[in-house]
Amino acid sequence: RNVTGVQTCALPICPFPGDGEFSLQRFVDLYNSDLANNLGNLFSRVVGLIGKNYDGVLENISDSIPMLFPLESLKELVGQVKDLIERCQYNQALQKIWQEVLDVANQHADKSAPWTLVKTDKEKAKEVLIQLVEGVRITAILLKPFLPKLAEKLYTSFDFEHKWAEIRFEDIAKGRGFSNKLRILAELEGGKVKPLLPRVQK
Repeated sequence: RNVTGVQTCALPICPFPGDGEFSLQRFVDLYNSDLANNLGNLFSRVVGLIGKNYDGVLENISDSIPMLFPLESLKELVGQVKDLIERCQYNQALQKIWQEVLDVANQHADKSAPWTLVKTDKEKAKEVLIQLVEGVRITAILLKPFLPKLAEKLYTSFDFEHKWAEIRFEDIAKGRGFSNKLRILAELEGGKVKPLLPRVQK
């Protein structure tokens, strides 16, 4: 239940508190699709691109860059996730995080293709990366009750303004969490980050 447990997936095999059938193949499929391919891939892309193309630092971040997740929408999302957690509907809370944060961020990444854009327009690619970092930060905070160690690893891979130990759900809708400069703190090897959630081979 910690890093690779059933409840870590957006669609748990056995939603709490009901019964369900466990399948090793189903477990592997969910882990690879929801964690490795979705969350893990987004994190690796963002950190890798910033590390390789910007020496690990995004500078001169403008306040005019549109937020990928509007603050009012984030306030509503936080309220919904908190309500689901309080009602012990963990699978629905996780599903909402995946659908309204991670899926949105990954779709934005696929559409904007910063890995291609960075070759011709580094400034525009930087804007996209800043928006994707928003998704990583929001996800990390929302996953704190479910995967505290993994969530902390995600969050502390960047030098966000607020300390992890003090961060709360309510901080999600208070802005990006960084001002005009953002640095990667994750350990890099040749500009690449070690896979946070490597795929599981059956």
